[in-house]
Amino acid sequence: MAALVVAFYLLLVLAVILLSAIGLQLGLKLAKGPPLPKFRRTVAVVLLLCVLEALLLWAIHGTSLGSRISPRLLLVLQPVLLIAIAIGVLMRTYHLKLMRAVVAWLAMGAMGVVSLVLTQQFFIPFVVESFRMSGMAMAPTLLPEHLKQDCPRCGEPAYAKSSQNGLPIERFPEEESLFCERFHLTESVDLPGETLPADSVFIAKFLKPKRWDMIVYRPVWQPESTFIHRIVGMPGEVITIHDGAVWADGQRLEVPAELKDLPYLPANDPRGPSWGRQDNPAPLGDDQYFVLGDFPERSNDSRHWRAVDGEHAPYAVPTSSIQGVVTQIYWPPSRWRAFR
Repeated sequence: MAALVVAFYLLLVLAVILLSAIGLQLGLKLAKGPPLPKFRRTVAVVLLLCVLEALLLWAIHGTSLGSRISPRLLLVLQPVLLIAIAIGVLMRTYHLKLMRAVVAWLAMGAMGVVSLVLTQQFFIPFVVESFRMSGMAMAPTLLPEHLKQDCPRCGEPAYAKSSQNGLPIERFPEEESLFCERFHLTESVDLPGETLPADSVFIAKFLKPKRWDMIVYRPVWQPESTFIHRIVGMPGEVITIHDGAVWADGQRLEVPAELKDLPYLPANDPRGPSWGRQDNPAPLGDDQYFVLGDFPERSNDSRHWRAVDGEHAPYAVPTSSIQGVVTQIYWPPSRWRAFR
């Protein structure tokens, strides 16, 4: 399934490139410049522009350069540089004067807008979307921007979040804790200063969710936000959490091999609800799911939610709220991993 999702995404990229090339061919004709080049050469120019624009965006956002520029200036500077690069390449490649290059660029840009509309209206809602992690709820399976060191207890990799909404977190080494690949908290010895990138994942919109899938969804109690958690309870089941495991209808669930070290914890917050405890089970409706994070101590999941209306069970994710199923980590390459 992961290969199919990648294939869909590559087809989208190819379609966008071809539409942009068609727009550029039309723009060159309208500009009344030199004779039209062969279409494959136009495609090569579009690919070159994509590479140059990607390099510029990486230089701004992937290095320390972006942090040295004020956000307001960056908001203006980034599109100006992207346009200048595109027009400059067209002038040099096709020996066009400035205004003719602008005409060619406008036609290519117009076709780019068409491809953007098609992507937003048809591809993303129904096929595949990407999602970038920002929280630790699914650590160590999925990670936001983070710091990494070896766990002093077992030697496996362990992680700590490195930023909050893009801002550095103030750190107190003697109080810092890490979450290990073997699903336990451990004390930090000496956190490195290098921030590692967040995981970016593909979300398949056409897959039916199954138990142990990770899903992206909009919670009923906060529909403007997007969350990601793992399904543990399926429609119609009664869910409880005790003895380090999840129980459905009184039967202990067997977890996948990659989660064998994960102890599932019931909520224990005197200030709020504790759904799924033995004294407060969570019965699910016909289109409802119970979700948990892989990092129980840092996960705001079904165990904790409060009621927002009389229509929805407070702990449940209805089918209508699910955006898609996580199929794989595609970036960074060192973190590549398929889940479905």
